[in-house]
Amino acid sequence: MSGRTIQIFLPFGSPRGIKIAEITNRTVQAILIPRNKIDEAGQRSEVKNVGVYFLFGQDEDDANPKVYIGECRKLL
Repeated sequence: MSGRTIQIFLPFGSPRGIKIAEITNRTVQAILIPRNKIDEAGQRSEVKNVGVYFLFGQDEDDANPKVYIGECRKLL
């Protein structure tokens, strides 16, 4: 198996902020958006594409981890 290169871009310069990762020579991107950076994420063109998203959290009653998986269409 050959190796791959993953590039991680920090659009606002902070490793604690939004991260955009992609495998070079592919069209797939992964975007990590911390909850407190949702408003800033709206400024990025990458979040306006078709995609699948994952929302992570915990159940209020028993603190078990939860995930919601959704899909979105391209915004015009």
